[in-house]
Formats: sequence, structure tokens, C-alpha cells
Amino acid sequence: MHLTYLPNLASVDAALYQKSKERFGQELALARDLEADYLICHPGHAPLEPESFRRVARALAAAVDQIPPPPLVLLENTAGQGQELGWQLEQLGLIMRLAGVPLGLCLDTSHAFGAGYDLRHPAGVERLLREIAQGPGLDRLKIIHLNDSRAPLGSRRDRHAHLGRGTIGLPGLRQFFSHPWLRSEAAIMETPKRHQADEWRNLLTARSLTTTKMLVG
Repeated sequence: MHLTYLPNLASVDAALYQKSKERFGQELALARDLEADYLICHPGHAPLEPESFRRVARALAAAVDQIPPPPLVLLENTAGQGQELGWQLEQLGLIMRLAGVPLGLCLDTSHAFGAGYDLRHPAGVERLLREIAQGPGLDRLKIIHLNDSRAPLGSRRDRHAHLGRGTIGLPGLRQFFSHPWLRSEAAIMETPKRHQADEWRNLLTARSLTTTKMLVG
């Protein structure tokens, strides 16, 4: 289950921050009632400064203290558009440490590419997984959002593409999934949905990349 996009757990506006915390708590309770394993959320939008990360951490800690796992809250990496937090894996690791409650990681391949992690080359994949290991921790990686990207490397733009038809490409996605450090419970496609045939084409492509359990998003 994915948190709706209106809540901003990093907001500097007191009223919006309070409403965001309340909404997050409501959706976490809904995820529990639906017996979902996870609730995926973005860290939020705010200036890149220490207090922004502390606000996110406080909001997460308060909600998880009230509704402990399951479901486990997963922080998703972002592309870094505008004032998005969480485009560097160390930022997500910082939030997790500050929160001090059980949290996990959802890794979006398109977001990672837009943030500057070059999944087309072994060195870029190694860098990404090393930063996960040093930040959130590889054991916290539970879900992969499997997407190609319409945006260039390091553009800080979030533009999803059909698998193999974007700037990452099939060779990059294939080598990413073949890395021995990579362990996740499932991958979820968030590719464009103009026609039903697109879903099947992407699913078949995804199955050719990995034997990981696949879900159509």
C-alpha cells in the first residue's frame, strides 16, 4: 500500500505538518486494517537542512509508536525534484536513525537514476547498493519499484518509462537485478498505463530480468 501524495511529513508549515501527521496515522491504521505488509511513503518536501529530517523522523516515530508493525513503514527514495528529501540513500538512513522505530526501504529504480545513480554500469550499481548498506542497511530493503526512466541521469526529475524503453535500458536493469547483494521480497511496476497491453508487455519484460516475485502496480 502506498501513502497518498498530499501529506508532507517534512512541511515547515505548522498547520500542514499537523494535518500530514494526522493523515499519515489514518492511512497507517487503514493499512493495518487491510492486513497490508507495508505502507510506502516519501519523506516529504522541505529545505535541505537538519530540522527537516528531524520533522520527518518525529512524525514517523509518533505514528509507529501508536500503530507498530505490521504494517512496516517503508521510506521510498526520490529523484530529488524541487525540495524533495530522500534522493540520497544516506538521507533515508539519517531519517531512520533519528526516528528510532522499525522502518524499511522501498527502492525506485527510476528515482535512483534521476538522482544520479547510474544503473547502466556496474560501478553505479555498486555505489547505490554500497550506500544502502552504509545508510538504511540492505536488510531493510523490502520492495523495489521497477521502472525505466524518461529523464536523463542526474536530472533530478521523476519520469517513469516502460521497461527497456528508457534511459536505463534493459542491460542496466538486468545487471542491477543480477547483483548478488540485491535481496527484496517483491518488485512492483509503476510504468505508464495507456493500454492493458502495456501492462503485459512490461510484466513479461520484468520476468525476463529476474525471478523475483512480481506484482503489477
